[in-house]
Amino acid sequence: MFNVNHIDHVVITVSNLEESITWYENVLGLNRQYQDEWEGPPILRDFSMRS
Repeated sequence: MFNVNHIDHVVITVSNLEESITWYENVLGLNRQYQDEWEGPPILRDFSMRS
């Protein structure tokens, strides 16, 4: 058995990117980051659980 102390990042593949972005922002409260600097898939982050 082990305990998870923190998760660095998670990658999730979705079928509808724009709908998923809206859901993660509105339901989970994640914030989209680096959209002007990064041309790849969106980065959605939550800093509320940082120690």
